[in-house]
Amino acid sequence: MMIFLAILTNQAKAQNGYIYLHHQAANEEGSPNFTFNVIGGSLNQNYTLNDQTDFLSSEDLGASQSGRLWALARPFTDLTFNNFKIYYRDTNSATWVAIITPTGSPRAIDGGSGGTAIYSSNTATGAGRVFSIAADGSTTDISGNLPAGIVYDVSDNWLPLGSGGRQYASVQGQNIYQRTTSALPAVWTVVANTPSHRVDAVPKTNNLYYVVGNSTTAGSTVFYRDVTSAASINLGAGSNTDDIAITEDGTVIAGYKKMEGTPSAPIWNGPDDVQGMYGFNVTGGPNNQFWSSVGVTNVNNGNTSVRPNRIMTRTATKNWIDDERIRATGTYNDNSVLLALAPGTYTITEATEPSGWRLQSITTDPVAASDVAAKTATVTVTANATTNVVFSNVNDVAFAMPADCTAGFTENFGTTEANYASPTISSGYHNGAPILNGTPNSAMGYGYYGLIKNSNLITGDLASGNGVEYTTGFTDHTSGSGRMLGVNATGQPRLVYQKRLTGLTVGVAYNYSAWVRSADINAGTLPNVGLQVLHPITGAVIFSTQSGTIANANPPAAWKQVVLNFTATTTSVDIAVASLTAGAWGNDFAVDDISLVPVKPTAPIIGSVTQPTCSVPTGSIELSGLPAGTWTLTDTVGGATITGTGTTATFANLAPGTHAFTVQLSSTCVSPATSFTVLNSATPPAAVILATGPTTVCPGASVVLTASPATTYQWYNTSGAIAGATNQQYVATSTGTYYVLQTENGCTSANSNSISVTVQDTVAPVFVASAGTQVVSDLIDFDTASTTAATSPANFPQSYGSGAAMVTINQSTAGTISNTSTVGFSAGTPVPNASPGKALEMQANPNVSRTNTLTFPQKIQNLKFAMSDLDGGVQIAFQAYNNGVLQNVTLTPLATTGAQVSVSNSGTANASLIGPGGAYGASGRQAAVNVDIPGPIDSIVLVYTIPSTPNSNTNNNLITDMSFEHISNTQVVATLPVNTTVNCNAIPAAPTLLAADNCGTATVVPTETIAANTPAAGQSTITRSWTATDGSGNTTVHTQEIVVNGYSAQPTAASNQSICATNFTTLESIVITGTDIKWYADAGTSSVLPSTTVLTNGTTYYATQTVAGGCESSRVPVTVQLRNCSWINPALRFKASK
Repeated sequence: MMIFLAILTNQAKAQNGYIYLHHQAANEEGSPNFTFNVIGGSLNQNYTLNDQTDFLSSEDLGASQSGRLWALARPFTDLTFNNFKIYYRDTNSATWVAIITPTGSPRAIDGGSGGTAIYSSNTATGAGRVFSIAADGSTTDISGNLPAGIVYDVSDNWLPLGSGGRQYASVQGQNIYQRTTSALPAVWTVVANTPSHRVDAVPKTNNLYYVVGNSTTAGSTVFYRDVTSAASINLGAGSNTDDIAITEDGTVIAGYKKMEGTPSAPIWNGPDDVQGMYGFNVTGGPNNQFWSSVGVTNVNNGNTSVRPNRIMTRTATKNWIDDERIRATGTYNDNSVLLALAPGTYTITEATEPSGWRLQSITTDPVAASDVAAKTATVTVTANATTNVVFSNVNDVAFAMPADCTAGFTENFGTTEANYASPTISSGYHNGAPILNGTPNSAMGYGYYGLIKNSNLITGDLASGNGVEYTTGFTDHTSGSGRMLGVNATGQPRLVYQKRLTGLTVGVAYNYSAWVRSADINAGTLPNVGLQVLHPITGAVIFSTQSGTIANANPPAAWKQVVLNFTATTTSVDIAVASLTAGAWGNDFAVDDISLVPVKPTAPIIGSVTQPTCSVPTGSIELSGLPAGTWTLTDTVGGATITGTGTTATFANLAPGTHAFTVQLSSTCVSPATSFTVLNSATPPAAVILATGPTTVCPGASVVLTASPATTYQWYNTSGAIAGATNQQYVATSTGTYYVLQTENGCTSANSNSISVTVQDTVAPVFVASAGTQVVSDLIDFDTASTTAATSPANFPQSYGSGAAMVTINQSTAGTISNTSTVGFSAGTPVPNASPGKALEMQANPNVSRTNTLTFPQKIQNLKFAMSDLDGGVQIAFQAYNNGVLQNVTLTPLATTGAQVSVSNSGTANASLIGPGGAYGASGRQAAVNVDIPGPIDSIVLVYTIPSTPNSNTNNNLITDMSFEHISNTQVVATLPVNTTVNCNAIPAAPTLLAADNCGTATVVPTETIAANTPAAGQSTITRSWTATDGSGNTTVHTQEIVVNGYSAQPTAASNQSICATNFTTLESIVITGTDIKWYADAGTSSVLPSTTVLTNGTTYYATQTVAGGCESSRVPVTVQLRNCSWINPALRFKASK
């Protein structure tokens, strides 16, 4: 809302000045009452003003000497022009008082001395009448002897009749007449013999200005005359002169031109050109006050019903204040009040501020003290001086900005031509939408905006109607069939659109834009549209830009986007669109698709990079180009963040690897990422070691351990560093846990993964009937081979094939393996070691130097396969092992010309290749080789070296079907002797058993326990054992028990016998009962003692018997004791002595 305060000094009453208080709401449709308090001297008075759109169209104006303002007004919907009323508004009052015209229709009015006035009226038959209006509002017919005809205009010089006073009347097609006495009936005499359109008296003088012709004729001419002299002076053309007025201080304005100079030397294009104030009804007042009843065009042009005229006031410093509203009696108060005040200091305060409204600014003219926060202006009123004060209030219907770069504020005014409600904006212009909705080819008043649509567009400019004058192409910007904001621009720079936006983030960059185009084909001052960002409290412009001159053309020129980028300094702003051109013709324009969105920050700029060192394992990267405000930097790879302010920052403690950064403001607007920056680890990465084959092996065997590529190596086991173990491969021949360290640039890596190797034989030998081997041919066909991969591609490691025809493939870096690629080499020489169909594709991710291992479940020989897609300059070393010993490899390029694979040391244990540069297909001979390995081997290691500049061609290659042989054992598992029962005369002979071992040979040692007789059962048992022993001491024992039937019972004898000794005491001396007695010296010997064997004292002898039809019994021990029996029988003694 704008409150205009003008202080006018009445020169006739030098002790007084005037305070002219105007109230203008930016959202006038919803303007409530505003109360203003004026304090100064003895005055303490409140004034209630209102700026609603409900007002009357003012057609002519007049000002009395007292400051009373008169107006002829009608409802703007009155097309008959017969419903005029005369209104006046006194000083110190905000109310218009209506005087009902008794007869006819008022035509013209002018103020007179004191608070009087004079007006003309026309009857239904066209007869003109003139009336005077007393200060109390009573009227008197003073037509007198005026000839018949329409009285175009009347005027009064503010002096009493009979005391120099003069009243003038201009009769259509006749003369200008004057009245100098108050006599009735009135007497009128000719003062100028010319048909005049308009006339005005210079206050308090005998001078007269009048206009011959008007803006709709071929031209109009202004004349000046001192009525006491004989001749008029031709002042020339005042440009579109429909009316002329002179203020108390003698300022002359005709139409919209102010006359400079004097009547004898007039200048119509001086520096005080009233550009754009198309005033076809004007009047001058006290001091240098001037009012204009402003419309869009001359009333004679038609379509007046849709162009309500309003009153504009000229300030002492030659600015124009829009607008004053004439209200019908009993409706709203006026939006202005003219206060007559004694000189002194006055304070004007906005006493009430309705909810939702705020004071945006206070402007004074000339400059006076004001305080927006206190809502006051302090003005010193002096005699014969004018001061203007402008209070500006806005109804904030705010839009909350979303905290997202992808969304913001947009206004497209509707994408279809359906009636569209007024946008919720603030504007210094007047809303014409209620008029335009549903009214084809309608026009907007001067200083109006409206939501125009393609079908109700404009005849040449927004002030005209009656048909579309643009030939083609005037469509809205959004959809081509919707609405846009049309602006009938005034003659002064002014805001036409204002919107409060909240939720901005301080420090965030925003993009404010609008699309504009000219809506005028008239020559004149071309439109220039400004975009402004206003401070939310002071209303001051804090950011701005402008479109520059927008060309007028028919067909219309293309839409032009105006863009204002700014960084928010407050959380709320008002965005505004302003007309920056001062002019009445040619500066109309249309606006569409207004938007304000946060601008994504630009990607940070990579500055200096500090690489990691051995002592400081992390690095840092300096970033610049950061936005204003508080930002957050994010490492998009690692996820780390830092928050800060300023335009530069250093991101520290970055781990080796690839890094890229975004900058994010607190509005969640995130910039694009920077390019990738690589921090190279000073400490080489921990190696990855792969074992070829099983890690538990027999004594004498070995495990080949291969590290991923590096510069130097040192292998370790549980005892520490292994002397001399500094190669990429280490052949482990003893039990232990192994790992490797890599060293580059003096920095040592962390430990690699560990692999435990066990060298032992824990498998016992087995008994076999016979031993032998045979050669078996194998094929791994990747079209049909079984696999451990659940999907394709799959991660490493994976196995393909089964049994002896199987290979397991692993890789030291991450990647995938699949059997989905198809190869089919063309025929030619050499013949490819491949058959058409699927091949294994090995891919690495990341694409770095690496190793692949191919392990077979047993030793193979005569291995053949092909490799293809060996391009991009990749280098591969082939290492084929048999129990840790390198074997020869033959590499044969499949292309003999062109970009063939380069092979080195083929046929040796150090074979390698380099692939051609560029990219070649999977089936191309250009990047393929045959691989032949006689063997025997148990594993292959492929060592890849990637060029210093990796490319996508080096991260993959293919292996075709594999053919080879393996040695198969033909030994037969032995049938071992089982436990049995036999007759004593049918005991089988013990067989000779053989044994085989997984780690070498085994020896077999047989043992047998002699049968022991079991007299009670008549049986004996023979136990036979065979013990197989391998080189590691693992044994396998087989035992057989043979039960022997048919043994004789033992003979009967005392186990201890005392026998008289003689020289002839023999085995026959032992008392024993049995058949076919045999004696033995011990329990196990097989030698039979003769029966004549001489007994030895204390000896145990063993006796058996053999019963007829049976076998020898088990042995019975008999121990003999020899004694001397000579005292009993001398003969025995003698006998013993022999």
